[in-house]
Amino acid sequence: MLGKGLIEARPVVVDELRLPNGAFSTRNLLAYVLPDAEFESDYAGILGMDVISQMGVFSLNASYLRLHRTPPSLRSYVRIPAVVKGRTCLLSLRLGRGQPIPFLWDTGSGANYLSPNILPSQLQRRGGRSSIVPANGSKLHQVLEDGTKVEVPIDRKKLWRFGEAKLGTISLNPFLVYHYPQVLGWSQNCYGILGFPLLTEYEITADFVNVRLYVQRYRWNLAGTYGLSLSAVEAKGKLRWFLGYEIPLGEGIPALPRTAELLAVDGMPVDAWETIPLTQRLMFPKARQLCSVKYFDGRKVATTVLRAVGVPYFGMPLFYFHGVSMPKTEFKFEGGFAQSQMVLEIPKAVKGVRGVRRRLQVE
Repeated sequence: MLGKGLIEARPVVVDELRLPNGAFSTRNLLAYVLPDAEFESDYAGILGMDVISQMGVFSLNASYLRLHRTPPSLRSYVRIPAVVKGRTCLLSLRLGRGQPIPFLWDTGSGANYLSPNILPSQLQRRGGRSSIVPANGSKLHQVLEDGTKVEVPIDRKKLWRFGEAKLGTISLNPFLVYHYPQVLGWSQNCYGILGFPLLTEYEITADFVNVRLYVQRYRWNLAGTYGLSLSAVEAKGKLRWFLGYEIPLGEGIPALPRTAELLAVDGMPVDAWETIPLTQRLMFPKARQLCSVKYFDGRKVATTVLRAVGVPYFGMPLFYFHGVSMPKTEFKFEGGFAQSQMVLEIPKAVKGVRGVRRRLQVE
């Protein structure tokens, strides 16, 4: 039973598993050979918590996994209620209003999940709001008991947004989780998964020898998003820019209308911006970066300040939040979560482009 449902796998005993530098090794390891169709990237296997926990002590953040030969002398600068036991690590998360509930920490998951043990009515009572998954939403591949494979679309009403979520003293706001009642099978004492999003700002050290968990702030150059869609149209030899919110971001931030004409960015009129730097500024910020936008919604002129949120906090792939539409222009995405490349090429036939650069490439 995996997150995608039931699959057929062949059990095998690995005589020896070791790291090249000899820092860790284990023998007679029970493993499973999965079908080739399960691997859509350039990796050949999954190293789970059952193996990682045998390493004794390890530290993990968004960039690397570090093993410790001996338990290090650490002090937790951030307090997270957790239970380190056996081969699992359970974190206690408070979703909105109500008592904290246990979440399993999955070091490789790119999203946060909720179990079918939590009914939508209970999520609503905790302050959760059902949000709409972007139009190009994902699909899961599920293998049924008879061996047939089906595509299970993500229900638009199964993405829940919490304006208030706390992991000990850490505030995860806004916090989005998926609810998969038809796909995931859970035990009664586990209510969800916390995945990679937690590692974008914090380094976690799990000590399975002394059953302790240490958390420290980890700052790195995290990509962010304002959650905007950006479009341009030709009008009398120049480009008119329009923007809107793809999804709501942050409590207390005035919601933009679905489509509004962009007048100025950071106090500088749009006509004074070169085209590529303007696109870069609005669509590819760093996490926690601020941006002031002035716009006309068809009735009045208004100004608001946006704050970029780290993309992994949404638990969705990066490219969902980079909608750029320009005349005769293609915005291409290639790659996956770890390695991706986005390219915007503006044909010379498009009038009104300011500046000498007509190509934006982001890796």
